[in-house]
Amino acid sequence: MTADFLLHTKCGPLVGVTSDTVGIFKNIPYAHPPVGERRFKPPQKLEPWPGTRDAKAFGAAPMQLEVPMVGKIGPMSEDCLTLNIWAPKTPGPHPVMFWIFGGANILGSASQPIYDGTYYAENGIVFVSVNYRLGVLGCLELGTIIPELAGSSLNGLRDLVAALEWVHDNIGSFGGDPAMVTIMGQSAGAKNVCALMAIPAVQGLFHRAVVQSGGGHTVYVSSDESAPVANAFLAAADLTNESADQLVTLPIDALMAAQGKLLQSFPKGFLFRPTVDGSFLPRRPIDAVRAGASRNVALLIGTCRDEAITLFQGPPELPFEGRQIANISLGEMQAMDALYGKAFPQLGTAEWHINVLTAEEYWVPSVEFAQAHAATGGNTYMYRFDHKSVSGRLTGYAGHGADLSYTWSPLSADPFLQFFGAVNEALRQKMLAMWCSWIKTGAAEIADVPHWNPYEAVSRWTMRLDQKCEMIADPVREERNLWNGVL
Repeated sequence: MTADFLLHTKCGPLVGVTSDTVGIFKNIPYAHPPVGERRFKPPQKLEPWPGTRDAKAFGAAPMQLEVPMVGKIGPMSEDCLTLNIWAPKTPGPHPVMFWIFGGANILGSASQPIYDGTYYAENGIVFVSVNYRLGVLGCLELGTIIPELAGSSLNGLRDLVAALEWVHDNIGSFGGDPAMVTIMGQSAGAKNVCALMAIPAVQGLFHRAVVQSGGGHTVYVSSDESAPVANAFLAAADLTNESADQLVTLPIDALMAAQGKLLQSFPKGFLFRPTVDGSFLPRRPIDAVRAGASRNVALLIGTCRDEAITLFQGPPELPFEGRQIANISLGEMQAMDALYGKAFPQLGTAEWHINVLTAEEYWVPSVEFAQAHAATGGNTYMYRFDHKSVSGRLTGYAGHGADLSYTWSPLSADPFLQFFGAVNEALRQKMLAMWCSWIKTGAAEIADVPHWNPYEAVSRWTMRLDQKCEMIADPVREERNLWNGVL
């Protein structure tokens, strides 16, 4: 049974819906719509809205090209800077979970059915999901072509900062505690969590972090490195340096078509990523954390054992291509491939290719991020999701995204989850309780394991999440050592 529910924020009143246990408010703007002259520019602070805002239905998703793996996203618009809140009906203050969806910074939406915050709100957590600009609109550095748009590749991150500022100022109206905010993301969302940990402007707006299959390496270190992508996008849009100003007024369908051409032709993976500017994003997130950034933020970080199996478009035994690789060059990847072949000949080409791409994209960046955070005194815990899918296309593997079924409840019919088949319900309940414990108290704990040892550079304690959960020390050390100095 649901009913309308009126709530007052500093930006104005909202009408959401409520059940006996949870209040739900959707499509709440946190910044001015980035449309017209605001395209490619940082988000602008929102003024209070006139009257009472209807917050009973999701707003538009960020602009993107739909793909079968993710399924139908629904209505899309450049006017997408909104967030959604599931709040407990019990008196607060409650801890806050700020969710950042993944999708290579080109896909996804806070309104995907999987990201239902009901479970967390029913367990005493204010859940916030946020939309942010993707692809060319949020993560393409145009400053080398149009100087007044310098920093445009940081707009997706700036959107997230604006959303966190809104949460800090307004979450108390929903029963949330602005001094107990956990930022949490998966895949590109997890990499964005790592980037937020490196951004001075957002320090103090969150207190814990969860990084599910992320890392702090996947940025462009300068506009010189990102310039080839911008130049190729301009060509894909049939524009030149002289006509580049038309990007601001080009119909959105034309921008998306050019993005599609670029993704099909450019020989590099994860094209749309932040570019270090020396101020808003002073350095690579991994380097910032090594220097002590966010040492006061408690970190829970981990990966899936066989991340890369989800990402291969063809047979894994085929030679690597540049567009598969996120953090090193194709030549460096070929050198690592040769090292794996010598070190693990018993695996066969397909299996070691899965391992080397998993390591390059997610596992090694996550290990190095955990090590960097722990080395400066950061409270750090690491896990590895090892539970193999028992049905679906990826049977026998714990692929990228397999842990999402163990993060959300109720489970939806989200197309992406169909890759992984049936879940282990006992493990799912343990992991749901694990996330809640971390968000509420900062305690890393899982049922049936007496103690979760913090991560440090000697023992490298890692929680193995499987039908039987257990602590393991320095998993696959021999493989990790192959990557010394590579990233």
